[in-house]
Amino acid sequence: MSSLEVRDLLEQAASFERAGDLTEATARARLAVIRAKDPEAHDAATSALARLESAERRWRDEVARRQRAFEAREAREAGLRADPPPASKEPRPRFSQRRRSLLRAIAAPVALAASLLLAENAAAEPSVAKSATATPITIDYAPATSGLRLYQESGSAPFLHFEGGPRFWWVERGYAPTFGLLCQGPCTTTMAPGMYRLALGKEAAAPVPVRELISIERPSRLHASYIDRTGERTAGLLVGVGGGVIGALMSIVAVRTADVCNIHGFCHPHTVFDEPLMVTGIGVAVGAIIGGGLLASQRDEAHLSVEPLKPRS
Repeated sequence: MSSLEVRDLLEQAASFERAGDLTEATARARLAVIRAKDPEAHDAATSALARLESAERRWRDEVARRQRAFEAREAREAGLRADPPPASKEPRPRFSQRRRSLLRAIAAPVALAASLLLAENAAAEPSVAKSATATPITIDYAPATSGLRLYQESGSAPFLHFEGGPRFWWVERGYAPTFGLLCQGPCTTTMAPGMYRLALGKEAAAPVPVRELISIERPSRLHASYIDRTGERTAGLLVGVGGGVIGALMSIVAVRTADVCNIHGFCHPHTVFDEPLMVTGIGVAVGAIIGGGLLASQRDEAHLSVEPLKPRS
């Protein structure tokens, strides 16, 4: 075998070593040693093989050490929970052990996050204070459109968002306000003086909280307005999907096959790119996806204004 082929095998071994596959890298280096005829190439291949075999042994020793440490820790935890079961004479399959290890790795952070969430839930305090002993105040609810419901914050509910990857785990936890129905349309009700977090919503839609806190100190009229952006979200979805499809079709059409002939009359197929059409198609697709995403992300808005009622004579 020529020195160039031996060099190619050594380069492949180096590539596998950088990728972390020491077994394949060692195999390539061993093959280079076997096939090397030139003394200089043979020495280079032998040196690379010795280095890779040493690295592979260290890697296998490290894997074995971690496996023994993991098994020892599992044995200690099992001994604390209960007496160890009698040893089975037949070895259990390795895939079941990996499955149990994966389930334990997933269950541990979930149990920790659940315990923290329950502890915070037990110590939670109301976010908006109201006077329960004060004289109720008359409130007139006047929505700008029919079917607009008025909601009042009734408490908070904990939420837990758990995500994991092959090498990391994280938990997002907190509290989200919950709202109770106060009025299904124009109505007159009573409320205690204080600061309130209110929300508006349509019949089939979730309540949309009002950004600012509403202060109720005297008889007042609540003027409600609701900005519905369902049309913008639908248009964004249509623009994103339609523009992406049209841009992709333009890019596909821009690539075609044509026969190219030389001066002797011999022709052969050749791929031809219509660059302006392809660039236009890519621009249409990217612009439609970005613009459609911005439109589809629009949220509804709820607004309330307080107008003090004039005292009746």
